Amino acid sequence: MAARNALIRRMDAIETLGGVHNICSDKTGTITLGRMVLKKAWIPVKAAFVPHGARSDYDTVKGQMYVVESGSDPFYPRGVIRAAASPDILSPEEERDEEESDDVTADDIIRIESLEPGFQEMVHAAALNNMASVHKGKEGAGWEAVGDPTEIALQVFAHKAGRGKPHLTASRRRPHHAGPGDSLVRIVSRASANIQARQLETPLNRVHTAQSDGPPAIDIDGHYEMLVEHPFDSTIKRMSTVWQFNSEYTQGEQDDYDLVVYIKGAVERILERCTHVGIGDNKIPLTEEGKEHIIQRMDSIAAEGLRVLCLAGKHIPHSMKATIKSIPRDELESDCCFLGLAGIYDPPRPESHDAVMEALRAGIVVRMLTGDHSATATSIARSVGILNDTHGPNAVMTGKQFDNLTEGEIDAIPELPVVLSRCSPETKTRMVDALHRRGQKTVMTGDGVNDSPALKRADVGVAMGLNGSDVAKGASDIVLADDNFSTIVRAIRKGRSIFQNFTKALVYLLSGNVAEIVVIMVGLAIRRDGIAIYPVAPVAALWINTICAGPPAFALGVEPTARDVMDMSPKQYQSIFTLSWYMDTIGYGILIGAQALANFVIVQYGTGNGVADISVRCNDHLMGRIPECEVVFRARGTAFATLQLLLMTHAITVC
Repeated sequence: MAARNALIRRMDAIETLGGVHNICSDKTGTITLGRMVLKKAWIPVKAAFVPHGARSDYDTVKGQMYVVESGSDPFYPRGVIRAAASPDILSPEEERDEEESDDVTADDIIRIESLEPGFQEMVHAAALNNMASVHKGKEGAGWEAVGDPTEIALQVFAHKAGRGKPHLTASRRRPHHAGPGDSLVRIVSRASANIQARQLETPLNRVHTAQSDGPPAIDIDGHYEMLVEHPFDSTIKRMSTVWQFNSEYTQGEQDDYDLVVYIKGAVERILERCTHVGIGDNKIPLTEEGKEHIIQRMDSIAAEGLRVLCLAGKHIPHSMKATIKSIPRDELESDCCFLGLAGIYDPPRPESHDAVMEALRAGIVVRMLTGDHSATATSIARSVGILNDTHGPNAVMTGKQFDNLTEGEIDAIPELPVVLSRCSPETKTRMVDALHRRGQKTVMTGDGVNDSPALKRADVGVAMGLNGSDVAKGASDIVLADDNFSTIVRAIRKGRSIFQNFTKALVYLLSGNVAEIVVIMVGLAIRRDGIAIYPVAPVAALWINTICAGPPAFALGVEPTARDVMDMSPKQYQSIFTLSWYMDTIGYGILIGAQALANFVIVQYGTGNGVADISVRCNDHLMGRIPECEVVFRARGTAFATLQLLLMTHAITVC
């Protein structure tokens, strides 16, 4: 199992693994590759290109869609960003044409030195509210990244827009020779607006496209410093950070710049915290109708299988810096301004579809429990075969819908959902309990600390070895060294193989014992003067059990996996001691024992004089030195040879 990237922490999990009825799996990094790429970005503005120093009006109905170029290396931090002519989702052919276009001077290409302010704020939110990092690998190894796959995708996107986190947070000191009459334009309330104003005064190392030879970053006159971080919480599905902009030209006057709060997370959860659209001076109130438009835009992006994140932010007075760490998180993340949506593509693993098909062939139901949007989860589930047109109306549910059901209502559902979106760790635990009430065993995967209760309650808890927490690994029965869904199916196949081999070895050994019991017990009926003789000597029985039966039984226990092991239902792997197992063990034992006993009788009575050739001393001697025991020992040798030959043949029949 370890050779197949499945590290077993509890040995009895192997037996249970072969008989599971369900696999409840995460999506990100397990069914999918976990190497995410930001494909689309949408912001609520009317135009992608505006005159220098201007700002586009906000519009939640159409907005502006951006298409981000991605190559074979998902961590490559340079690429073209194009403004889509239509805010609607492009068709696959149109998107392919956009990505394959080599025209880096086209009018729809976004120039990093002249980003529309609304788009620039979204890029800053993606870069700063982010703990991932991207760096060049060893020579010839390409680019590498460290952190959560979702944050890596956002960070690579920010680098492509010329505003990666290292560039925004690096402190830089430049000589500034200003005359007595030269005054710097001071922008109060927004640091990024100050950057645009400085472009008129400070020469920039301009970069026109991501493919140009110049540095792929905009020149700025300061850096950001993080003051507070609230990490991602799976219960509220969002994270936030607070930043201060430190100008390199206005030393000692940092109070002129407001602090900026950036938050990101699930779209529904972020919209609950937003009251306005846009963070600029022309921001507009976010109405219920506006939220509906944003939700519709999210649905259209998610329908393509993209994972949709929402980014938002707000400004707070610099005077609150001293008490910023004491502000409750709920208060800090309230009254925010919606910035945009990010559509991240996490392609399914190539082997996931075949693994799902193999599981279904084995009678195992694969269920996807994910924190992603329902449309995203549905698209991925269909692509790998988890969901198809034969499923009922309850096949796809949100975690909130499932959690709102009582146990009785859940038990009344004919078929439990195979896709649960926006689910929490508590939803996973309820799913395990629901399956147990139906008498079904399940595998549950998890990687976070909050997944531990579900892993413990499941029949087989599977933790992720690459991205899983130590707490999740400690609560699991199996740890996947490669975080791959197909490894679970391979482990089930191997578990079934071990179950089958163990069953065969037990049938072989115990049927041999039954045969010996039949020979000895029935043979006791052959008596002379009330003294019975052993048809098989005790030392011969010991020889058969150890030397003769041992090696074949060991060989049966390590047999290769049978081809049809995944063609049988989980019902056949629930218990070793079934009716057929008892019938095989007793039937084979009686048959072998009867044949050996028959040969003993044939020699004793056919070549000798039967009872007349029996002596009371025949049980006390191992060799036929006494004339009256010669026939008895010849009959014993025949029975012994018969048992050995039949047991060797029996090993072939059990295979």
